[in-house]
Amino acid sequence: MSSISSKYSALRGEREYFKLLAANAVNRFGDSVDSIALSLLMYEVTGSASMMALLLAVNYLPTIILQPIAGAVVDRMDKKAVMVWMDFARGAVVALIALLVYLDALSTAMLFVCVALISTLETLRIPAGACAMPALLEKDKYTVGVALNGGAGQVCTVVGLALAGPIVEGLGMEWAFAIDMGTFFFSGAAIAALKMKLPPRHDAQKVSVRAVGRDMAEGLRYLKGSKLLWALTLLGMALNFIATPVNTFYTPFVTDDLGGGATLLSAAQLVQVGGVALGALMVPWLEKLRIRTTATVTGLAFALMGVVMPALLLLPTLAWRAAALLAVCLVEGLCLGVLNTLYSSRFMMYTDKEYLSRTAGVTNALLMLMSPAGSLICSAAAAVMSVPQCLFCLSLGCAALFYIVTRMRAFKEL
Repeated sequence: MSSISSKYSALRGEREYFKLLAANAVNRFGDSVDSIALSLLMYEVTGSASMMALLLAVNYLPTIILQPIAGAVVDRMDKKAVMVWMDFARGAVVALIALLVYLDALSTAMLFVCVALISTLETLRIPAGACAMPALLEKDKYTVGVALNGGAGQVCTVVGLALAGPIVEGLGMEWAFAIDMGTFFFSGAAIAALKMKLPPRHDAQKVSVRAVGRDMAEGLRYLKGSKLLWALTLLGMALNFIATPVNTFYTPFVTDDLGGGATLLSAAQLVQVGGVALGALMVPWLEKLRIRTTATVTGLAFALMGVVMPALLLLPTLAWRAAALLAVCLVEGLCLGVLNTLYSSRFMMYTDKEYLSRTAGVTNALLMLMSPAGSLICSAAAAVMSVPQCLFCLSLGCAALFYIVTRMRAFKEL
């Protein structure tokens, strides 16, 4: 533990980094409170599971479609200003939702518009945010910076998830959204106070369709020309894909097959998020291992947890099943924390700063595309197999796919 602490001591004195850390952590707290409130609101307003699924799809679309364009557009703008104004704008939209909920005036159409608008604003915020930490830290501090940022964010997520239920039930749904609004405004103000300049790149001209198209093409060529970045992109895509069986079938498996309820679902989610925080914080200690080896082991362990889950049905009592499920969720969280931190830190490390916005836009779109693609496969499998069979077969297939991907020649340099 002391060796891990010594690695984090490298961040001592990085005041501007800790301002960014605080903004991100508070943002994660608000997002976790909002995630519970928004899921309840979606079902309450639409009154339909299919409409709720459509609303979730709308939430994905801006990231998948607009991220490559957003990365090129943001590259020609003051990135710090983009981060600040996107946080303030998202806070304003969430404030509108809170007001409409309070007035009992939120329609399904308005909810669709608000969700799409928030997702679009976030799509612009992501490539700008990708440039922030490299502007504040030296390259040799990227790993500990990303690890601490991820760990702190997940801790705040745990706190937010734990408080979300009491906030919604005790204060009302509108107060949950008001809290999220406040976290967006805090994040925007904290970033505005950063002593950090992220101006447009030196050769940036006026934003135009032709200029943005040229920047997108340059970003794609840059990504294609870097074996290391291409390997990392494949790793991220594989990670998002192998997570879909567990993400898709988790709730019906726990409630219908395992015999658990909302309390077990909530406890398992909290344990997994706590595992993600711990896994992220462990990454600096794992740096002495090859990235390829660490990614392969943790990725396979994560995928194989989906294979293990159906075996929980063999346990005699719900108490034993619940304890085993929490252990599975802890392992999944640890693996996700390690993999996400490795991906983010190495992406920053291997990407030239002037290309961060453009490449982040392209890679984020590719990574996000894997979730709906995997969900469609899961949906097709569920038409012919039971949930436990789907979990076992698809997770086993994902483990094999992940191993094949990490054995590709492009990963040899990692």
